[in-house]
Amino acid sequence: MDEWISGTEPHYIEAVLAAGKTYTLRDSIAPDGYVLTTDIQFTVQEDGSVTEVEMVDDTTKVQISKLDITNGKELPGASMQITDASGKIVDEWISGDTPHFIEGKLIASQVYTLHEVTAPDGYVVASDVQFTVNSDGSVTAVEMVDDTTKVRISKTDITTGEELAGASLQIIDEDGNIVDAWISTTEPHYIEGKLISGKTYILHEEIAPDGFVIANDVQFAVNPDGSVTEVEMVDDTTKIRISKTDLTTGEELPGASLCIIDENGAVVEEWISTTESHLIEAKLTAGKTYTLREVSAPDGYVVAEDVQFTVNEDGTVNEVTMQDAVTEVRISKTDAASGEMLSGAMLQILDKDGAVVEEWTSENDVHVIKGKLVAGKTYTLHEAEAPEGYDLAADITFTVKDDGSVTEITMQDTKKPAPEVPGTPPTGEQTNPLAYVLLVLGVAGLIVTILTNRRKGE
Repeated sequence: MDEWISGTEPHYIEAVLAAGKTYTLRDSIAPDGYVLTTDIQFTVQEDGSVTEVEMVDDTTKVQISKLDITNGKELPGASMQITDASGKIVDEWISGDTPHFIEGKLIASQVYTLHEVTAPDGYVVASDVQFTVNSDGSVTAVEMVDDTTKVRISKTDITTGEELAGASLQIIDEDGNIVDAWISTTEPHYIEGKLISGKTYILHEEIAPDGFVIANDVQFAVNPDGSVTEVEMVDDTTKIRISKTDLTTGEELPGASLCIIDENGAVVEEWISTTESHLIEAKLTAGKTYTLREVSAPDGYVVAEDVQFTVNEDGTVNEVTMQDAVTEVRISKTDAASGEMLSGAMLQILDKDGAVVEEWTSENDVHVIKGKLVAGKTYTLHEAEAPEGYDLAADITFTVKDDGSVTEITMQDTKKPAPEVPGTPPTGEQTNPLAYVLLVLGVAGLIVTILTNRRKGE
């Protein structure tokens, strides 16, 4: 019968409708922000008076709830938007402790998208929610649920891949603030609802478990999609390689009794050196100082001085070398009177059991024995045969020095006394020169007398 678009003034219908008849007023399309009103039936008055019909449009009503998945309560702090089919933002707000109402703004029967721009700290951004505004005047209720951020931290052993207990760990934010700290156990560490979705953090190891080195920092970003952020930090073991070498050749020296001593004097490792370097893994603590001590040296070598070292904290292998010098004994055979070197003596070195361990004939220089006698042990220098014209010297007992210094020994031989000539006055007896003269003259006179008597007899 009639149709029109409502305006700001009432709509008049004159001489169109029949008096006494009943008609229906129908709202075909509601204005934006309003819902369709139910049909209204009316009867045109027969007395000629104006029939007044009023149709009231209610506003659209939308209630948006931003909820916490853990407790179902309103979650404040989320930045929210409503966008229409074209992507245009038609409403935006920050969620609070109560639902957000949108009245008379959205178009009935139209489809909209509820979009979370940023989630509150500790939560991940929820997926978009599409909804259609009710056209019957009822409230359109829309819920968006935010899940918490979930981060799982694993501290593992590089050798086994298993969880490693005893590490002091921290989570540090972009401003350098510590937002979480804990000591690792045999289970992963979960952080829920604490880290901010999409933000970058650093997993930092403050102290490594004994036998392990501090791992490099691990940077990670919290997954914004609600999935669990998996972060793994692997600790490498401490590695110490000990070499016991010969000072002269630089080669590995077997047979040394060695030990590692900690700062409290406790022995934490001991072994006998071989022709290979000794590797100590996952036993010493990174950053701590230890002492390498030689308890006893191989035969023919002197005990080396202690070597202090600190275990590297960066995972690199500590290379520690201890060198042993050979024992050195210098034997001098000299003339007791002149102090000069004396050749021709047959000499021997005897051990405590009397066995000959070195034998030689002296020459005009020092006899050097290297790497043959055992440091700290006692030997006897014995002269088996003296040079011609000399007496045998008494045995000399000596101990080989174990501090690396040279053991110096001198054995002196004394000349034998010269044999006495018959008729020779005793050595040292005083004679009178005049007596010799008188004796000669007397003998000469006797000869003259004998010759004179012979001539007379003739």
